Amino acid sequence: MKEILNKLNEREKKMLLILFSLIVVYVLYNYVITATLNKREEYQSKLETLEMKESNLNLHLVRYNSLKTNYGDYQLEDLRKRLPEEGYIPEVLLWIENIFQANGIDEPNIQMQIVNGQPSYLQLNLTFRGDYNSVYNLLQGIEGNERIVQIENYNFSGDKNLGSVNLTLRVYGEKFY
Repeated sequence: MKEILNKLNEREKKMLLILFSLIVVYVLYNYVITATLNKREEYQSKLETLEMKESNLNLHLVRYNSLKTNYGDYQLEDLRKRLPEEGYIPEVLLWIENIFQANGIDEPNIQMQIVNGQPSYLQLNLTFRGDYNSVYNLLQGIEGNERIVQIENYNFSGDKNLGSVNLTLRVYGEKFY
């Protein structure tokens, strides 16, 4: 190998040195720099994911603090009961049915509408008949529920023995199915 190098003139030696340097740079680029750049991109992607999660957690924290300010100092589990992430319509209807049965009132005629927004709620328009005391106990049962329920409108027409009632409720939740 030394004999071959000695036969080369100075210009050819420089060209060989440049070629060898280019090969070394190419190998370094392919195996070291490219791997490092790929890892950097992977870490950048992980960082962006973590930043999105942090942002999402901050939004939840702001929402939690807002709920805490509006509805009192509850633990997170208590707030989830009062304002569930997912409200199942059959569950709400069963709850209404149970309250009516507990107060001895026939099941109401129910019209419902999902209102998506901030906050989201399920609006229930209930029409039924009952005596004044049973209706009063029904309203107390609705207000005493652990979920956030707002009595939007209430109309009782008749006497204390029997009356016709129109009641509009808002059952709050993040989403309804």
